[in-house]
Amino acid sequence: MKTKGFFGFVIAALLLVMLSASCFAAAELIVEQKTSLDRSEFTKSTELRNPGITFTTSGDIIIGFTTASGGRTGSGLFAEKLDSSLAKIGSAKRLVDEALPKGDVAAITNPRSGDILLVWHEGKTAQRIKGDLLSDSLEVKESYDNFLQSPHLQVEPSLAVSDFGYVGIAWTDWMQRSNGPDSYDVYVKAYDSRMKIIEHSRGTATDDRKQTKPSAAFLSSSNLSVVYQVENTPVSYGSDIIMKVYDVVKNYTFEDVPVEISLGNQYNPKAAAIGNNTIFIVWEDEKDNNYNIYGKIMAQDHQLSDKFGIAVTQYDEKMPVVASLGDYVMVAWIERAEKDIIKAQLYKRNGQEVGSTITADNSSTFKNNLVATAYDSNFLLAFEDYNNLKRDISLVKINLKRDKPLYVLEGSTANQTIAEENLTEKLDNIQQQKEKQSFFGIVWGFLKSLFSR
Repeated sequence: MKTKGFFGFVIAALLLVMLSASCFAAAELIVEQKTSLDRSEFTKSTELRNPGITFTTSGDIIIGFTTASGGRTGSGLFAEKLDSSLAKIGSAKRLVDEALPKGDVAAITNPRSGDILLVWHEGKTAQRIKGDLLSDSLEVKESYDNFLQSPHLQVEPSLAVSDFGYVGIAWTDWMQRSNGPDSYDVYVKAYDSRMKIIEHSRGTATDDRKQTKPSAAFLSSSNLSVVYQVENTPVSYGSDIIMKVYDVVKNYTFEDVPVEISLGNQYNPKAAAIGNNTIFIVWEDEKDNNYNIYGKIMAQDHQLSDKFGIAVTQYDEKMPVVASLGDYVMVAWIERAEKDIIKAQLYKRNGQEVGSTITADNSSTFKNNLVATAYDSNFLLAFEDYNNLKRDISLVKINLKRDKPLYVLEGSTANQTIAEENLTEKLDNIQQQKEKQSFFGIVWGFLKSLFSR
């Protein structure tokens, strides 16, 4: 009996190991689909530029973009709706008719109302940030003409939305001076879920440093973080990355938090919320005329991780973007080597690298203006694709194959899917009950019966 019990234990243990390996394989990124925007509604000479993307609350995709012809920087502004397979739904909707240059398109979906906010900067000498509030069928519900109401030029808008539906916008405020150098400051403004102002325009600083490239993300329901690039800092005399946090409900501004201040130059920061009052930040790091991508995890007033390398190679790694599903984060960037390659890397929310870097697109075209978003278990990339001296917009859908099951809270919206490690105590109890009925429960019960003999 003892011999049978021993061999039974060995067999059960091997079975448990095999089940563990199959059920808890590492998460990975899988490129599902690639496509380019349908050009049938545009002339052959029309260029498509400046993509801004967001998922709707039902999982469809809204993409805003500008059009140009004859070498102009962008005059038309359009929006299109795609389904989850990247197939076009209906026709492209022209939002703006004025033949003024446009750029910096950005889009978000409000989880409370389901509305989509699309913003852009417009103008040649008097640039202003404008916006449209759209339904998920692309009907314009409200238009905002110079809704930031700044007397200066406005460029580089960045949008963020909290789980309460608060909307934050950050932008670069550019004041031209006739008797001195121009001034560049980063400003923020916040709205409630009905787009009523709750935080009036507030600047990050009023000194002579050049502050640009803001990236907005909500640390919590009401704390809006803005990460931006600062030139000519007294420590490095180069370009560094700073973060500032605003409580948009209490109208309170916290002290500046350095993200990366070091020799060399740090450019183009991007931030994504990852829950628990933390954000995942990435940027370009230039040293010795070579560009690499680094990252760091930050809390409201301090760093939670040291700087870690994301893409450190002999090539120029440029234009990093980051998108978060809460438990997992994807970082993507453009590697400028013999040709432009878009690469992506998966991370856990604690900064732990998961799997190997994947190639999202290696077509032989020049690529620019890379943007990213995430929904459910999918990441989406959009970028300008230069082909035969003409610009198109391409999209790549990347699926996250998880190593843990997902559960959806009863009564939640589709984008409130919660990973197992973030479940509430109630859901943990449900999971424990399910595990008792799983293969693991059966094997564990068998092992316990052996030990009890």
